[in-house]
Parts: sequence; structure tokens; C-alpha cells
Amino acid sequence: MWEIDGELEAPAVLNALLQAIAKNPATVNHVVPCLDRMGLLAAPTLPLFRAQLALPRRGGSLQSIHRD
Repeated sequence: MWEIDGELEAPAVLNALLQAIAKNPATVNHVVPCLDRMGLLAAPTLPLFRAQLALPRRGGSLQSIHRD
């Protein structure tokens, strides 16, 4: 949606991607490249990822340091 309609779709796309992560943390491998393509429009998701990376024990695909 974002690649078709750009900035106007950013809130809806971010909401969908964050819901996907919440329902299934394994989807982060697919979500992060989408956020990367969105660039600065994905900035609202940074607190989520910063919080995950700060955990001493992480879950999902963020569980090992080599994926940081």
C-alpha cells in the first residue's frame, strides 16, 4: 500500500506491520525490510525496536546478537 500511495498510506501500513509483529514475532524478518523501504516514515516504530534490543533476553528472530 505504501509503495502505491506513498505517505498517505504510511499510518495504515505501520499499523498493519506492527499488528503482524504483535500477533507473530517471527514476522519481524519480513516487516523490517518494509520499514527500511519506508525510510523516515517508519520512525514511529523505532521505540518498539529499541525496547526489544535493550532486553537482556529477547524473543522471536531478535533473540541473537548476530541479527542486530
